[in-house]
Amino acid sequence: MTIFLIEKDPFVRMDISEALTSAYPDANLITFDGLDAMAEARETPDVILLDASPEEVVDDAFIHRWSTQDLQIVFTAGNDQSSQQHNAFWRTLERPFTDDMLLKAVNLRPK
Repeated sequence: MTIFLIEKDPFVRMDISEALTSAYPDANLITFDGLDAMAEARETPDVILLDASPEEVVDDAFIHRWSTQDLQIVFTAGNDQSSQQHNAFWRTLERPFTDDMLLKAVNLRPK
């Protein structure tokens, strides 16, 4: 399983990384500090955690490419109603959130 984490704030990125690594130790967690950095990625993610709202990225080429593959995208900004308008596989996690809330939004079976 490959997880992309796109988060601008390095401290939040570190906290999310630690929670995901603890819950999914066999996952390939790849972190980016923005959507532009994700352009270099060679892997195909199973899950994307994105520091944005659905409205901010609905026209983004990278997100559009992956949203057609029915992979899970978890937005860490916005609200749940906005994500469901765009795609059934999109979820939104409102800040501030706990590790439990994060893992529930990711909705994968911990190893």
